[in-house]
Amino acid sequence: MVKYFKINTEKPVLKYRCNEKICFNVGAYKNGKEISCSCFKWTIQNADEINTGYGYCSPGNSFQLTVYAKKPGFIKISLVALNENKNCDASFDRFFGSVGVEVEKLTGFADDLNEYETLGQAAVEHAAAFTPTIVKTNQGLESKAKSFEIFKLQISSPLKHSFFCVQKIPKTNEKVPLIVSFGHNTLDRLDGIFKEKAIYFLCDPSTAFTKFSLNYQTKQDFYKAVLLSLILVNYAKKTSKWDGENLIVCGVGSGAVHAVLLAAFENEITFLDLRKPCLFNFESNLIQKSLPLNSNMAAFFAAARFIHCPVRMESGLGCDPEMAMKLYNSLNCRRALVFLQGDTLNYRAPERIAYHLSFDPANPTLKVKKGIYFGFDGRKYEVLDSVENCEISEPKILYRALDNQLKVLSCTQSFFNEFYLKNGRVVVNFLRCD
Repeated sequence: MVKYFKINTEKPVLKYRCNEKICFNVGAYKNGKEISCSCFKWTIQNADEINTGYGYCSPGNSFQLTVYAKKPGFIKISLVALNENKNCDASFDRFFGSVGVEVEKLTGFADDLNEYETLGQAAVEHAAAFTPTIVKTNQGLESKAKSFEIFKLQISSPLKHSFFCVQKIPKTNEKVPLIVSFGHNTLDRLDGIFKEKAIYFLCDPSTAFTKFSLNYQTKQDFYKAVLLSLILVNYAKKTSKWDGENLIVCGVGSGAVHAVLLAAFENEITFLDLRKPCLFNFESNLIQKSLPLNSNMAAFFAAARFIHCPVRMESGLGCDPEMAMKLYNSLNCRRALVFLQGDTLNYRAPERIAYHLSFDPANPTLKVKKGIYFGFDGRKYEVLDSVENCEISEPKILYRALDNQLKVLSCTQSFFNEFYLKNGRVVVNFLRCD
């Protein structure tokens, strides 16, 4: 079992204000139990200032770092264990984390929204008039999942570039949901990632999409990026086994850029799922530095404003949290964002902490009414009341199972209203019976 670091703060990590003191308490752990670390290097990025130093910790004696929040954003911290030669200790995993300061003020910037909308609609018309063809296909690729067939496709486009994708079709006569995913997934990983009964189209952003979606400098390149995404999904929708109702788009890492551009101009999308949306560089000081907000990021946040389907994001607080937060604040649709603290570089500690944010335009206050609800586990629950919680600055919902009325349960208001994907369809944690 790998050794790893954890940090604790005196307040919820997204609730700090400018000029407030923030104390990081650093501890080392293995299998959930506190251990000693004789030397580690810490790096803190606070606004444009980066500070480094060394520390140590032992059971019951955490190492404390104190900073003052300078401006809205995220104060990032990285931790690297060192051996007696002051080299990286391979038995410890590196830690990346952060705390948020007035994160509700973080917004992406955009140029003329009307111009982006006009370009996007022109791409929709161009894509509808174009009939993509298969340039090359590898059929019958081996898969450990006997219930699926996998095909590797090369699809034509009206541009000079064709692009590659992987199609995974379930061996069933039923009509099933369609999931289009942008992410760095290889064929070797497909069997472990996608287990739901659905049709999958996976496009690796490292192919032709990258040229236009990540590196473009003109609005014409924005048009080309949207066009390629629309051509892919138009081809995917022609699959005979699609149920014609559930169209889910996923984006992982830099693939989130492609997913957002597509969701902005494809009206049939029913759910957008983004995991760790980020564009960053690794620096020698081990802080993950976000790329500058240039023209492509302006277009990215502009496109987010045109999305109408529900959006759920999950991101680590050590993995470009600014981009996830700015995207969340740019959206006008129903949305949820889950930040994870304690997500280390290669190992997921069992005691990771999740922080939930959500907003529903139809219910801006997210107020939960008393009554009977279907729960995520299939049982029925009765909501008793909503109470304020000074520790997390968010109401907690008190409820009990109808088959065990003696035990009163509680959860945050955000968790109660959270929605997610299950079996290719959008579900909520609690659904009112009436």
